Amino acid sequence: MSRSKKMGLMLAALAALIVIFVLVRALSPDETTEEERTSVFSLNADETTKLSWTYEEETISFVYEDNHWQYSGDEAFPLEENYISSMLSALSDVTASRVIELPEDLEQYGLDEPACEINVTAEQETTILIGDESSMGGSRYLSVGDGNVYLVDSTLLDTFSYSLYDIVEKEEIPSMNDVRNFNVESDGQLIEIEYDGTGELAYSDEYIWFLNGKTALDTDLAYDLIESVSYMSWGDCVNYRAQEDDLAQYGLDEPQAKVTVKYMATEETEDGETRDVLTSFELEVGDYSGQMCYARLAGSEMIYLIDGSVADALVYADAQSLLPDEVIAMDWDKVTEARVTMDGQTYILEKTEESWEMDGEEISFADVTDALDSMTSSDSEEDATAEGTAQIAFVFTQDSENFPQVTLELYQYDSSTCLARLNGEARLLVADDTVSSLLETVSELFAELITIISAGSALHPSSLVGR
Repeated sequence: MSRSKKMGLMLAALAALIVIFVLVRALSPDETTEEERTSVFSLNADETTKLSWTYEEETISFVYEDNHWQYSGDEAFPLEENYISSMLSALSDVTASRVIELPEDLEQYGLDEPACEINVTAEQETTILIGDESSMGGSRYLSVGDGNVYLVDSTLLDTFSYSLYDIVEKEEIPSMNDVRNFNVESDGQLIEIEYDGTGELAYSDEYIWFLNGKTALDTDLAYDLIESVSYMSWGDCVNYRAQEDDLAQYGLDEPQAKVTVKYMATEETEDGETRDVLTSFELEVGDYSGQMCYARLAGSEMIYLIDGSVADALVYADAQSLLPDEVIAMDWDKVTEARVTMDGQTYILEKTEESWEMDGEEISFADVTDALDSMTSSDSEEDATAEGTAQIAFVFTQDSENFPQVTLELYQYDSSTCLARLNGEARLLVADDTVSSLLETVSELFAELITIISAGSALHPSSLVGR
């Protein structure tokens, strides 16, 4: 095909597109160009004294008195005034992209049964009706009572698409970044979690949360439970003036869970200085409502919905589930010596800055420490009893004023599990094959020494101690 023929076809196609565009414009009178818009209504917010709107069959009215907006049905209603400010701002200058002058029938524009009716009083009262969305979308039909119909931006309806409880001012959930205590009471069980970063309560710096001030908890699990409240947000408010007789319908007459969080907050003193004070936050959790749950601040009249997953964490909180599942959590950089007892022999290893040594010889002990780091429990048994002789025992000496030594002993418990006893406390059960793997690793490490022992060779007394 010649170049001229190609050009001719392109011009013909362009002409066809122009014709189609003109026809679409003719058949779509709602669509307008970026031409000058027509002013429909303007409002001086400072002179406005009344505002009401009806949306989804709910009429909400406010009056401006005593320098603030008040709900006409209840002066005590906790209004979030930013909503009113946004509404007045939206009405300050309403413009239209198209004017339909004096139409005979308002029904075709949805103005006989408007999506929203707004009544606003400044110097005089004006009724504004917002009707159907235009066929091209993004705009709605509007009437201000002058007989004309205007095409305005749909965002005007969005600004008024609120029920009363949508614009309530919710109580503040404080920022609780520095939590010191977290107590949750549910199903007759009280879990008391305390923070301690001094290192006085645990052999390892990894543990900073403690049950009843003594038992170390899994740090991540404790954080998850605490943060379920400290990072919680309110859902919908369902009652802003709940009285004592109203609590039963939300399950808050006898809450499923009660939570008390004590945290450090900064406050300003009378002389303008600041100080940190221990502050309390108390939450009550009631009945479930679908995937949400009713809750309130203790003693408050305001009832909210909160996410059901937050309620689950509190209602079903269990102290045992917060305990660590790792068998031991040593900071190997702090360890200076390790004693390993197995098969009646005790081996003493010294830790230098760069390696482990026995009797002056470098020992590859990392495989053992790695195995201990990855060892987790398969189950737990409260008040379990260690019987017989330990299959293997470790005594670690570390640079710690409060816990200079840490002991770990592993005993056969039943046919498939072993019992770990850490610093005299026996609770965690470990799969037998996991312990067998550890024993094999240690045996391979000391194989040469065991051979020497069996042959009756003399070893340095500081590195190998008999039964």
